[in-house]
Amino acid sequence: MPDGPVRLRAYRPDRTGLLPVLAWFHGGGFIFGDLYTAGATCRALANRSGAIVVAVQYRLAPEHPLEAGRADCLAAVRWLAQHAAELGGDNRKLAVGGDSAGGGIAALVAQHCARTGPALKSQVLVYPVTDMTGSYPSASEPMPRPLTPRWTAWIREQIAQVSDRSDPESSAIRTPGLSGVAPTILLTAGFDPLRDEGIDYAEHLRAAGVPVRLLHYPGQIHGFVTFDRVLAASSDALRRLGAQLARSCDGDLVSAVETDLPPARNIDQLRWLNPSQRWHELKVALLLLCEWLGGVPPE
Repeated sequence: MPDGPVRLRAYRPDRTGLLPVLAWFHGGGFIFGDLYTAGATCRALANRSGAIVVAVQYRLAPEHPLEAGRADCLAAVRWLAQHAAELGGDNRKLAVGGDSAGGGIAALVAQHCARTGPALKSQVLVYPVTDMTGSYPSASEPMPRPLTPRWTAWIREQIAQVSDRSDPESSAIRTPGLSGVAPTILLTAGFDPLRDEGIDYAEHLRAAGVPVRLLHYPGQIHGFVTFDRVLAASSDALRRLGAQLARSCDGDLVSAVETDLPPARNIDQLRWLNPSQRWHELKVALLLLCEWLGGVPPE
């Protein structure tokens, strides 16, 4: 259980009645990320799915071991199961999800919920980390930024300070007996070190009888879903994720593999930039730069 309170931030679409609730765990390699960095994705999913999306701030490495972050996320899901109505949500339509590291946590939380509750209607895994050992072929392939081999090696070093990456309880793909896990919407990208383990986890779930909707974007990089103001493929991915989440919460998810999805294109995929959003992103980048350089963040 968490040592203290877990911070949450809820995003509710402009709809009436009791709505599905999605607990969302942010990405960032288990060492970066917070409620702010998850905001744009949470807003987009709330608007496209009709669900209340609740971002969860979990403890990060190397200050904390991986199990601490998982405990925070599980505690948040249990709280939502009891208090969803206070947010205008329906606890009979509870889901979990996340991207990258958060997707890996969501997969483990969904497994735990399948064993002990609360019951979940769906899980949304966006290029999830399902194998902490990095043993799949795509994990060692040369990849474009942001998740290059150098970055992944550095992230593994930070995690190794506080957690055993070979621990089976940290890798969703190493869990035996996946029967009963919530219906799954799983998204992967072609130019992503996590590609192979995500696709293989979809196969493991499907073999256990779990309904799986696999969305594969062969021409995209890790993290592309967050660039919906720039890339048409990102907007397409959020639209599909939202639609499938809505169907899943209604018990209507159809297993399928969608691989013929928009590849990377040229300048025609660029969309008008939102100046306000770009300014906020620039401020975050400056704050991170000051932190890395050991300086004092600007006021």
